[in-house]
Amino acid sequence: MPLTVLKTSHLEQLNSEIFALLSTIFSRLKIEHLIKQIGITCFCLIVISWSFP
Repeated sequence: MPLTVLKTSHLEQLNSEIFALLSTIFSRLKIEHLIKQIGITCFCLIVISWSFP
């Protein structure tokens, strides 16, 4: 196997692993953001319901 093919193969593997890692990180951040938004929405609804008995 020529060295350039080996290097390209390693780079493609590394690129694939980095992409998978970034996808996982962004998915977690989106989920955390949604949870925070739901929490804020629930908190606001509770405050509003207390304000208007």
